[in-house]
Amino acid sequence: MPLIRLCPLWSQCFPLSKWRSKHPKCSGIRCSAAFLKFLRATKCPHKEQGLGSGVIISKDGYILTNNHVVGEMDEIQVKFPGDSKEYKAKLIGADPKSDVAIIKIDAPNLKPIVIGDSSALRVGDVVLAVGSPFGLDQTVTQGIVSALGRKNLNITDGGYENFIQTDAPINRGNSGGALIDAAGRLVGINTAIQSGVGGGSIGIGFAIPSGMALSIVERLLEEVARFTGDSWAFF
Repeated sequence: MPLIRLCPLWSQCFPLSKWRSKHPKCSGIRCSAAFLKFLRATKCPHKEQGLGSGVIISKDGYILTNNHVVGEMDEIQVKFPGDSKEYKAKLIGADPKSDVAIIKIDAPNLKPIVIGDSSALRVGDVVLAVGSPFGLDQTVTQGIVSALGRKNLNITDGGYENFIQTDAPINRGNSGGALIDAAGRLVGINTAIQSGVGGGSIGIGFAIPSGMALSIVERLLEEVARFTGDSWAFF
C-alpha cells in the first residue's frame, strides 16, 4: 500500500506528493527476486515497499505521477508533512507505455501546481527537481535542461519516449515528482535516471514533458468517463 506525503514546496504554489507502496509483504527487508518468487509460489504473506513522488494538478485532489510508482499497487495512502492524517487514494488511470498515472484523494483546500509549457523549454534552461528521494520530503535539486526529445532509452519497455534530460540530481523516491522551471511552473514529471554502481544520481535524469503527461491524463480520464458517465475538467 503506497504511502504518499503531499508536501507544498516553500508555499502552496508547489503541491507535491510522496508515497511508500505496500504490496503483499516482505517486512522491511530487501528480498531477492528468487525469494519473492518462492513466497508467491507458496502463497506466504510478504510485503514489498517502494518510494515515489507526485504532483497535485487539481484542487479536488487529482495527482499526477508515474505508472511504475502506483500502477500495480493494491492500496495507496497519502499524507501531508506535518499532518498525521492519511488519505486513501484511488488509482483513476494508468498508461504503462508512457509511464503516466493519475490518482485521486478526497482532501480539502488543495492548490494545484501551475502548469508550464514544456514545448518552450530549451537546452540550458534552469530547472528544479522536487520530490522525496530516499524518503526526504520536499527535497529540491537544481540543474539545467541537458537535452530534449530523448528516445530509444527503453525506459518504457518499447513504449512512447520523448524525455527531457536534466542534470538536476534525481534519486530513488523522486519518480513521479515535479520538474519545474525557474518560475515554479511544472514542465516535467521525473521518471528515471542513468545511475552508477551505487544506484544513485550521476547527473543524467529523465522527465516526461508536462504537455505529454497531461495529454495522456486527459485521454485516461476520457476513457474512464465512457464507463462512468462522469465529466472531468480541472485545467
